[in-house]
Amino acid sequence: MTREQVEQEMAQYRTIFTVVRLLDAKQVGGSSDVHEYCKCYNYWEKDASCKNCISRQVLEDHRQRTKLEYMGREVFQVTAVYREVDGRPCVMELIQQLDSETLIDPENGDRTGIFSTKSRVYIYMR
Repeated sequence: MTREQVEQEMAQYRTIFTVVRLLDAKQVGGSSDVHEYCKCYNYWEKDASCKNCISRQVLEDHRQRTKLEYMGREVFQVTAVYREVDGRPCVMELIQQLDSETLIDPENGDRTGIFSTKSRVYIYMR
């Protein structure tokens, strides 16, 4: 895929997702010198990379992954997909802010629960 092609794909995704970003492998890597290059976790207002960084996992196995991430009291769905752009490995992150009031279908509301503190959002299932 060329840079122009990935930019066109990202433009389409931006009509759906809150944030669309393309991360080079160097921006997602695990070594300290890589994190000096670009601290991609700064977007999430964190001081270190996520322990369950799906972008790093996607770079390793090329499988699409999705997780819920929080920033303050807000919940986001993050989907990471592998892309090779002009021969370089990259990860495209598709980020959607979720409405916590409609996160769980009311029909299943008795089986799930969501509550939050100042720093975390918790979801539990029975």
